Amino acid sequence: HPPHTHPHPTHTQASALASERVPSCAPLDLPIEHWWLLHPRLSLDDLSAEPLLSAVAGCTDEELGALEVLIGAGLKRAGELSWTAVHSLYARGALYLSVPIAPSDRIAVPPLQGFVMNRTGEDPIEQQLYQIFVSTNERTTIEELAAVLALPLDSALAAVAIGVQLGFFKSRTAPALSSANEEMRWHASWLDRAASANTPKVQPDAGGTSRLALLIDSQLVACLMMANHSPKIVEYAVTLYEAGKMPDETLSEFLAAADAIVIPADSDRDLRHFYEHVLSLRDAVRFLRGAGGGRAVDVVRAESVLALEPATRGRLLRHAYSCLVSMIPAAKPAESLPTLFPVHHGPSSELSLSPWAHLFRSHCAGAGPRSLLLTRGTRVRALPRLLRTKLACVRAWGMPPAVWPVVSLLAELNAVLLIGPCLLTEWVTEPEATTQVLLPVDATAATLGAPERAAHTAMVKVGLGLAIGVATLIRLPSAGEEWVAVEVGLGWPLHSTEACADVRARVERGGLLDAARLVEHAENTSAYDKALRGFTARLLSSELPTGDAKHTGGPLAELLSNDAPVPLPRRPLVFDGARIREIDLDADL
Repeated sequence: HPPHTHPHPTHTQASALASERVPSCAPLDLPIEHWWLLHPRLSLDDLSAEPLLSAVAGCTDEELGALEVLIGAGLKRAGELSWTAVHSLYARGALYLSVPIAPSDRIAVPPLQGFVMNRTGEDPIEQQLYQIFVSTNERTTIEELAAVLALPLDSALAAVAIGVQLGFFKSRTAPALSSANEEMRWHASWLDRAASANTPKVQPDAGGTSRLALLIDSQLVACLMMANHSPKIVEYAVTLYEAGKMPDETLSEFLAAADAIVIPADSDRDLRHFYEHVLSLRDAVRFLRGAGGGRAVDVVRAESVLALEPATRGRLLRHAYSCLVSMIPAAKPAESLPTLFPVHHGPSSELSLSPWAHLFRSHCAGAGPRSLLLTRGTRVRALPRLLRTKLACVRAWGMPPAVWPVVSLLAELNAVLLIGPCLLTEWVTEPEATTQVLLPVDATAATLGAPERAAHTAMVKVGLGLAIGVATLIRLPSAGEEWVAVEVGLGWPLHSTEACADVRARVERGGLLDAARLVEHAENTSAYDKALRGFTARLLSSELPTGDAKHTGGPLAELLSNDAPVPLPRRPLVFDGARIREIDLDADL
């Protein structure tokens, strides 16, 4: 903190004041930058005070001269004085530092080295730092950033200054440390050190407004940490976990480090799992940066964005990105970052991740496994007659699907129904009766198997023929041995290098990241989301859906806004393999 001013002190007063102004303990060891401001803790009247003599005992003539210049000027840029003198005087407590941050300044987030954050969750500065970590980019001024985060400008400036001092942020608008800088006369010692420095730098801003965010989950970040990777890879993992983002300007260095990774020949299944995720991330990032004519790509940890307030989150995504791509499979809560705007290759809404979406796909296709939608509190006293398979899939509200043997279903099902509603569907026992198909399916391919045809038909019928993702299909006797889609995950598969490469080829062939295709996909996704909401609203009312997949009526449709929680069913329903109807207690249960 700056010292208090006292007019015309006596020698005795000067001694006391100098004693106050010289810290009793050493200041923080900060990497002082040339553009930071130096402030003297002492005045010219303190030069003869005894405490000052002990504080500067052993100082060289250069250091004493620098101190006199600083005291005379009041403040100076660190780079205007001798590098050695500045660091020595700072360590002795003869001066203090400040970081000048203006509303028009811009910052970058470099890879975090040796970073350890003990989060308290209560410190407002800490909270602001985390918000800035995930929200900033090199094209956004601090003033714009404060508006996006709905922070007072003074608070944003103070938080950025602290982040710069601690090495979390790098200024993109600071005056250059160069002899060619006509506005500043930098000291030769700083220029010499800059010329000989070999420190890693954040690459220049890729520019443009067409920036893409690849949304990943914390489990993938753990894969970066847990496999036996280089320290550089672990450094980026720490950056992703703590800062929430690897901006495009740092990705070239990440890709170079990832290129050195080789899966050990003797690696077990779990270790190979870690390596596959890291290599898939590398390949996806490299492709996405060159797709659609080339664009900047940020790798963003979805949980960091979810930690923001919903309104702030929306402003950030719309301000910073023209396109989002979610990874699959993604763990909760990372998969729960659905959005329509900006255009998103991923889930469009919470509703699209719920059991309602499963019923909607079956309704649109007019085919699928027989299903029972049971409300909370329902008591099932016998095995449902509708189910004619040995396995059943239980989709409890807010939980991932689970497959259970029908013979032991009753107790488990009733326990689930005490907590909330669930969707119960038929499942298959034979491994060969289950398969996965990567999306989108190229319907013009010369050889197209039955599962691929079924997946393509299912996606076209809901209007998502251009969506990227993975469809799970099963072959049921009750469906005439036809393949039917039972699960659809929208996003970029990062669990396997083979799947990642296959999707890359499909996206490249179809030009799916070109501007025109993205507009088409955005329109399709918006229409799908509207139709899903209308379908759900009708099931919540006393009506049943018609065969028109695009019908969006129903008085409750307005209640199903994008921010509203997924509604719970109000009555039990059945999908009998062809249509949705009221439950028949005698025939179905």
